[in-house]
Amino acid sequence: MDDGSCVQGGCMDSRFDAFKPSATFDDGSCPPVLPGCMQPKASNHRALATLEDGSCLYQGCIDSSAINHDPMATLPGECVGTVTGCLDSSALNFYKGANTARGTCAYGGCTDSARPNYDPTATIDDGLCTLRHPGCTNSRAVNYDRVSNQEDGSCRILGCMATDPSATINIPCICTGACSFGLRRKLGHISGGDLCAEPTASNYWVGAINYRFPLSYSECTYAKPGCTDSRASNYRENADTDDGGCILPVYGCTDATATNFDTIATILTGCVYTKKGCTDSASASYVPKANTDDGSCVYNNIHGCGVADALNFDSAATVSVGCVARVEGCTFSSAKNFAVDANVAANDECIYSVKGCKAPEANNFDSLATTDDGSCIVLSPPPQPPPSPPLAPFADEPCTDGTQEDRCKVTLKVKARASPIFLTAPCMPTLALVGAPTRTCTCPSTSTCTCT
Repeated sequence: MDDGSCVQGGCMDSRFDAFKPSATFDDGSCPPVLPGCMQPKASNHRALATLEDGSCLYQGCIDSSAINHDPMATLPGECVGTVTGCLDSSALNFYKGANTARGTCAYGGCTDSARPNYDPTATIDDGLCTLRHPGCTNSRAVNYDRVSNQEDGSCRILGCMATDPSATINIPCICTGACSFGLRRKLGHISGGDLCAEPTASNYWVGAINYRFPLSYSECTYAKPGCTDSRASNYRENADTDDGGCILPVYGCTDATATNFDTIATILTGCVYTKKGCTDSASASYVPKANTDDGSCVYNNIHGCGVADALNFDSAATVSVGCVARVEGCTFSSAKNFAVDANVAANDECIYSVKGCKAPEANNFDSLATTDDGSCIVLSPPPQPPPSPPLAPFADEPCTDGTQEDRCKVTLKVKARASPIFLTAPCMPTLALVGAPTRTCTCPSTSTCTCT
């Protein structure tokens, strides 16, 4: 069982990681005490610090109205004012200088859900919706138009109306199956018109019905009215009759919220939107993309060190930069606690390495040593003498000798004298002579002690 007599060296300063709880004496293994801010993100971080001293300072914007306000900042830094606008770079009114979203972003595109190129994300029609060309879109019809993209119900479909619900012109021989599809037009055919028995066709000939199907409908053609001007936004490439409805494009801003809204424009382009911010390039809060000044310009920022105990403190600074922290320490490189980053000498704190035994319990303890060299010698102590036997009990009698200094105390001081001294029992436990170094006291198991 450990009796607690072990002697162990180690770092006894609990502030360090090297602290050794079992150490009985400081052997000088603790790191040198170099106080400072040990947080790497702090503005005054001291890389060589070994002890955190609570001096950390953090730079940031201390203006609560700024977009980059830092409630944890203790040093004034650059602030960025709030600039609102659309933050989506794909929007028409994207504001590159904005840092806070506000308002509605504008997106151009086709807003007509009936058009093939309909854009559900568009908020402003760009005038480029796919053109609608009404006509027959059923390829079975004799008047089918490949350019038409809007069914107008004009399809003329040949068939047996009794069995084909889509047929609009009844052909009896289709119903009976007696049609002669192999017939061709005779070379000597002379007639008053083309072989087209369909009344809505542009080349309808009443005599064509006298020819058997399908010859009677083999030469039908249909009018295709539309815009024939290729410069127009509604140009129809296969139109054979101009309908007078050509629309020439007018390029401009069709967004009524823009500053350059053009009421006659039909094709969206070149919109300019209001972008508020500081428009003065001389200001610290200048926003290059702003086109409308909002009174947020900030002037007269003074850059300098705002730390009061720094070596280069500038009381006029409004933005703290370039501080040189005051670092006190030992500047002698031979010292154990030499601080290479110290810029203010505190050489009275220098600690030099003196090797020796630092254990106070050792026989060769060196009170001047600062580093234990492992040379301590601790001799085993001599055995303790056995305890004295208890004194025999005596009656409680008063002291009768007039030479006592203090009556009936545990320690009795007796003046030197040549003749014997007789003391009663209560004064017996310890006798001390005053003024006579050589006296002998005998205390037998009686009621008196004799000192000569």
